[in-house]
Amino acid sequence: MMTSAWHIEEAVPQSGAQPGSPALVSLRFLVDALRRRWRTWVGAGVVGLLLAAAWTIMVPASTVGTVTLLLAHEPGSDPAAAMSTDVSLLRTRTVAATVIDNLGLDMTPEAFQQSVVATPVTSQVMVLDVLAPDAASAKKRASTLASTFLAFRSAQLQARSDSLIKGLKGRVTGLQDQVDALTAEYDRQTALGPTGQSQAAAALTQRSQLNAEISTLQENIENTSLQADSLLIASHVLDPASTIVPSGLKRTVLALSSGLIGGLALGIGVVLFSALTSDRLRRRDEVALALGVPVRVSVGELRGHRVLPFTKPRLRERELAVLVHALETALPDEEEPGRLIIASVDNIEDGQAVTAALGSGLAVAGTSTLLVDLSESGGLGEALADALDRAEAGSEVPPMVLRPDGVPHLASGPFGVPAGTTGLVSEDDPRRVAWNTARVVLTLTSIDPGNGVDELATWGDRVVILVTAGRCSAERLRTAAELVRMAGLELVFAVMVGSDRTDESLGLPDTAESGPSSTQRRALS
Repeated sequence: MMTSAWHIEEAVPQSGAQPGSPALVSLRFLVDALRRRWRTWVGAGVVGLLLAAAWTIMVPASTVGTVTLLLAHEPGSDPAAAMSTDVSLLRTRTVAATVIDNLGLDMTPEAFQQSVVATPVTSQVMVLDVLAPDAASAKKRASTLASTFLAFRSAQLQARSDSLIKGLKGRVTGLQDQVDALTAEYDRQTALGPTGQSQAAAALTQRSQLNAEISTLQENIENTSLQADSLLIASHVLDPASTIVPSGLKRTVLALSSGLIGGLALGIGVVLFSALTSDRLRRRDEVALALGVPVRVSVGELRGHRVLPFTKPRLRERELAVLVHALETALPDEEEPGRLIIASVDNIEDGQAVTAALGSGLAVAGTSTLLVDLSESGGLGEALADALDRAEAGSEVPPMVLRPDGVPHLASGPFGVPAGTTGLVSEDDPRRVAWNTARVVLTLTSIDPGNGVDELATWGDRVVILVTAGRCSAERLRTAAELVRMAGLELVFAVMVGSDRTDESLGLPDTAESGPSSTQRRALS
């Protein structure tokens, strides 16, 4: 059934503004995000600090066992390459497993290797540091590691020397066989007399060359053996194993600093990532562009922080008074009843507080007021009671809160509907009497794109949208505004809660082709 609430006397062209391009990411943008959510990254830093403190208490400080080795290398070898080879030998699983078996440690070779730090001081001096739970075990581990490593290194050097000597001896044996063959040839040619003199001389010359090569090889064998023995003897423990007890203060300071820096870095990273990837609107100009109407006023957080987890956050009177004053400008100045709809978008609690404050203020001023609660939570009555308690002067006739039965946002109201055709209440019901006698009717609703707002036209004719900064996307706000217009309602302006102090935008939509309506001009004047 069509009602007069659906009749639009003059179609006011609305701006079909689309959401503007996202603002460039600047240092100011990042600083604002950090300032806005400072509790997140500060809390993360505190958590990191507490975890670091718990670690210093629960995990005892490790003692370091240290030992210094002198490692001799072959003459003519590259010192850096030779020391790198020694470090590689130290890092083998064989050395770690041997130390673990000798000491009876309950750990894997990989874990033991992680506890060892090898520091080449020079091309021949190496310092080994071993972590252990206490001083005695640290000293024992360092000493056992040094002896095991030297023994393993000596075995590798000896094996290399033996392999080289074996090869040289094999070469000498082969040459000696050739010498014996040449000696037999020389004897045979000499026995032939003058005819074999030339062959005998050639055999003798060749045998002399082979004997010289054999002598050289035998000298190399002796030198290799002597060099290997000298390397084994020269490589030894230069400084016996000792312990180094780390400073407790230094360890604590480093741990706490690391925990604090890590927690702050994680918290700041989360905050900045959320700010860069979020599609929620925070600036006045962005909200105005999405809704197609001006943002009349914007205030900071409407509610303070909880003193205790089970207490209610206190409302901030200054911010609430600014919002109430802005909503009062949307009420008509004439004597005719004013029907104003306050539409919340994902912030029904803020809507309840603002609507209750406006209703109690009007009632205290002597204006007969009726509050209609179409929200799902139905907390407007409680919010009104709190608002009346906060009011400095009492009201002789407190506002009545009307909440339809069933599903409130689907109920039809009496506005523009002939008498007797609405199923709200009967004519003699006190709520119907309050509707008929009320100078101002404030209707609180929550806009949900999935449910529509067609019934709102039977409760009033003007709508003010309440937006909380950082809670809605541009698409959701644009959809909410279009739903209001499709229902035949006049969207007067919007108000914002939780805006940033650094927001310097004007809060006007891009209405180059169509200006604000008369009601909007009156509200902005």
